[in-house]
Amino acid sequence: MPTHSNEHHNPQDDTTPVHVVGDVIDASHSTDEAPLDDHAVEYAQLQEGLDSGAGWFYWIAVLSLVNSVLFITGSEWGFYISLAVTSIVDGLAMGAIEEFNNPTIIKSIAFGFNLVITGICGFFGFMAKKKQLWAFYIGMTLLALDGAIMALFQEWISVAFHGYAIFCIFKGTQCAKAMKQIEISMPPIQRAA
Repeated sequence: MPTHSNEHHNPQDDTTPVHVVGDVIDASHSTDEAPLDDHAVEYAQLQEGLDSGAGWFYWIAVLSLVNSVLFITGSEWGFYISLAVTSIVDGLAMGAIEEFNNPTIIKSIAFGFNLVITGICGFFGFMAKKKQLWAFYIGMTLLALDGAIMALFQEWISVAFHGYAIFCIFKGTQCAKAMKQIEISMPPIQRAA
C-alpha cells in the first residue's frame, strides 16, 4: 500500500474516495456508502415520525390518568384528550358513591380500573415504538370506538381531539411500515448496527 502525507489530493472527477489513516492511503472504500447514508437520514426522519405517532398513546394514557386523579380529588375540570372509558368509570364511581356512601373505597376501585385501562394504552405506545404494526392498528381502532362513545355524549371537542390523535398515530404507522421496508433492503451488517 502506498504511503502518503496527511495532505491528500482527491480530484473532483475521481470516483474513488480516498481515506487517509495516519500516513496510509486507503482507497478500498466503495462509492456505495452514499446511498446507505441517504437511507440512514431517511430512517432517522422516519424514526421521529414513528416516535411522534406512538407517543400519542402515552399522552392519552397520561392525560386520562390525570383526569382520574382529578376526579379522586374532587376537581370539576379535566382534559378533553382523554379516554371516554375512563370518564365512564369515574361517572359510575360517582353514582356508586351516592348510592353506597363509601367514597374512599369506590374511588380507589375506579382508580384501579383506570390504571389498568391507561396501562393498556401505554402498552400500545410501547409496542408501537418497537414498530409492531398490530399495536398501531388495534390502538387506533380502540381509540376510534372511544371517540364514538364521546360522540354519543356530544363531547365534540374531545371527538375532534380523538380524530386528530388517530390521524397522528396513523402517520406513525406509515413511518413504521417505511422503516421496515428500509430494514429489509439493508445489508445484514448494517441492520445489526
